[in-house]
Amino acid sequence: MISVEQEPKVIEEKWPEILAEALSYMKEKEWRKRLAASLVLSDLLPNRTWADIKDRFKDVFLGSLILLNDDVESVKKSAGNLCKTIKRLTMKFANIYANNDIEELQEVLGLVVPMTIDEVIKSMNKTVKFWGVDLLFEIVKSST
Repeated sequence: MISVEQEPKVIEEKWPEILAEALSYMKEKEWRKRLAASLVLSDLLPNRTWADIKDRFKDVFLGSLILLNDDVESVKKSAGNLCKTIKRLTMKFANIYANNDIEELQEVLGLVVPMTIDEVIKSMNKTVKFWGVDLLFEIVKSST
């Protein structure tokens, strides 16, 4: 058992393992594991840097959108919260006024914009499609 004071340090040390486990849980048949994955990612992602998540961002991004169409209502609701978290993160990293690291900004936009156009907006699911259009709108709006 770890203390509350040790929790951030343990999360930092184990982050790659936590992320990998959560991503694997997003694809499980057991709904409780999908729910747990979306809950833990919603809770832990806001405190991460782009460097912490960039290698698996696409998996988190697309995986959360897949869960929006889950058969279990609690998983859908949790996935909705995860999508909001991902949108806030994306806007934090992709905002030309908030992010002074030009290389990071280009990397984020170079991943998110094509992925959203190619894989999200072309989705047959209207909720996912709307989410993608809304995200692109927010990115454009934040840069004007």
